[in-house]
Amino acid sequence: MVDNRNLRIAYFNGTMVEGQDGVTRTLFKIVDFLKEKEIESIFFSPLFKKETTKKINIKKVSSIQLPFYKDYHIPIPKRNQLSFELDNFKPDILHFHSPCPLGQFAIKYAKSRNLPVVSTYHTHFPSYSKYYKVDFIEHFGWSYLRKLYNSCNAVFVPSKTIIDELQEHHFKNLIHLPNGIELKRFDQEFKNNNWKFKHRIRNKKALLFVGRLVWEKDLKVLIEVNKYLKKIRDDYVFVFVGDGPARFDLQKN
Repeated sequence: MVDNRNLRIAYFNGTMVEGQDGVTRTLFKIVDFLKEKEIESIFFSPLFKKETTKKINIKKVSSIQLPFYKDYHIPIPKRNQLSFELDNFKPDILHFHSPCPLGQFAIKYAKSRNLPVVSTYHTHFPSYSKYYKVDFIEHFGWSYLRKLYNSCNAVFVPSKTIIDELQEHHFKNLIHLPNGIELKRFDQEFKNNNWKFKHRIRNKKALLFVGRLVWEKDLKVLIEVNKYLKKIRDDYVFVFVGDGPARFDLQKN
């Protein structure tokens, strides 16, 4: 058994911009836990802010920008450079959080050094195809993800529903690991109606959506629900909080 004080973990993700999405929020909670438990770690990502280097041991990975989504890049890991960094760090285990080329590299490196490699299944990418009218790539998406994740010693999945779907597609080594909720941050004592007055909502009910504004979150369903409700009542306001490529179209609706 490895003592926490001697445990060394290498993490890989497509972005480490704090607060950019749900995955990075989870990762920075892991960062807090690592510090608390005095666990040595190293992170690899193409995207992070300068101040992040003061918080964690993080290494820059070369990448190319996604033409349709500038907030994200496709990592292009230089195998020799990353292997050199990892050999110096001497990890006990590798953990990747996105099924990008960094995940492929993590698996290959782990196998070459006889190390365990695990992953967390955060994003249900195959389902995205229907939202961007490229349904024909869904089959290839499932094939790629199945091969990638089945190469891991374990795959942590936050949702039991997603586990059921992954098992239907012959994914293996799945472990249910739900994300926690910080109950102290969602306490009634924080309730304050001032923001409702500020945004002229006043005594109306607020139906709230919080998250990245991307179509794969079924935002079009919420738009249709809003249109329906407007026909039968006027005692509410739909509030969207977040940013993303769907923001402009949402503002028009």
